[in-house]
Amino acid sequence: VPDSLVKIDGKELSWTSEGEEYTSKGLPTGTYWLKETGAPAGYITADPIRFRIDSKGIVAIVNGEGAVSGNTITMTDEPVIGHVRLIKNSAADKETPVEGASFDLYQQKKETPAKDDILVAKAITTESDGEWTSEGSEAVREDDASKKLGDGLLAGTYYFKETYAPDEYQLDKETVYPFEIKGAGEEVVVQPDVTVRKAENVPYSRTLT
Repeated sequence: VPDSLVKIDGKELSWTSEGEEYTSKGLPTGTYWLKETGAPAGYITADPIRFRIDSKGIVAIVNGEGAVSGNTITMTDEPVIGHVRLIKNSAADKETPVEGASFDLYQQKKETPAKDDILVAKAITTESDGEWTSEGSEAVREDDASKKLGDGLLAGTYYFKETYAPDEYQLDKETVYPFEIKGAGEEVVVQPDVTVRKAENVPYSRTLT
């Protein structure tokens, strides 16, 4: 993709989108590149669009990216989508998997967890290997019944909160297990990325006197 910017009447064609169409007039016949130099947070930078303007002023896309309708080119930024894998082990040896521990999943709205955070999913339960993953999950989201956890999580900060521990372990009511689905601009090249979050349960014990 050429680095030089096109100029019309001495003004470089470079702009920041503001939710409305950007209109450029006076482009002569020729082949051009439309290149996004930075995407908003939570989105992936779109691939450049190569297009041509013929002698009749008709616009056609050359490289198959984006879409064109009349003389309007549409470039689409895809949202960052990620997945999370939760691993639950015993705190005694940090290796024994804990099966049957249940968690609620929240999306954090502010800098720290709060009561008005968004409940994304309930009763997420670890399997025999002590793990749970959102990949392939058929669980319906609490915040959007039209989506499943298997569809992935948008970029943001999330956390797990334990709601149930197996009989031989202590329920950890206070600790939250935060994680982030990251990605901005060209740093994300593969979707979905998988974030791993580890948690531990202390074995339950009682002293009889």
